[in-house]
Amino acid sequence: MAVLLAALVVAADIAARIFVQDRLAGYVRASTGARSASARIESFPFLLHVVGSGTVERVDVTARGVPAGALRIDKVEVIARHVRIDRHDLVRDRRVVVGSIANADVTVWVTAAELTAVTGQAVSFSGSNALRVKVDGVSLPLAVGIDNGHVLTLEAAGTRLASIDLATSGVIPTCHMLVESWAGELRMSCHVAPVPEKVIAALSAR
Repeated sequence: MAVLLAALVVAADIAARIFVQDRLAGYVRASTGARSASARIESFPFLLHVVGSGTVERVDVTARGVPAGALRIDKVEVIARHVRIDRHDLVRDRRVVVGSIANADVTVWVTAAELTAVTGQAVSFSGSNALRVKVDGVSLPLAVGIDNGHVLTLEAAGTRLASIDLATSGVIPTCHMLVESWAGELRMSCHVAPVPEKVIAALSAR
């Protein structure tokens, strides 16, 4: 009997966690226009934490195909820590309402194909992971920068090809992003604490 009861408790905990994960992913898709999204809760036992304290230690969210102005971002990853969830809304109305997030790491991935689409010029990565762009048939180094912490800039031979405010996406905060080339993609990342309201809203029921 004890074994059966324990199995039922574990099953209920897993079912509740999956329910909340699916809800969070759905909120992100709806709020950002992403092609797809997923969420994973790093908390066990989940029900004990969320019902007892209303806090989940960590939630990992991944969104694919996220629009930010004219740019379609390949992937956005948000690792959120100390996530407060309204337990009354969850239990009473089966709604996942996020109250606050203590801190988060946000990583944005952009491919050469997406940079090509936004600049209208052929962009590629060289063997050293450096970006190049072909303008009027001439291959030039593509300079990548971040203005004001969250505006992606692309320049070649002193000419600005594109400026994209990454923070126009609800799931990307206004933060001081670091940019680097990584495994054939452009990677931008930042840490925010506490997490701003607009990101919380993108993860929460309305």
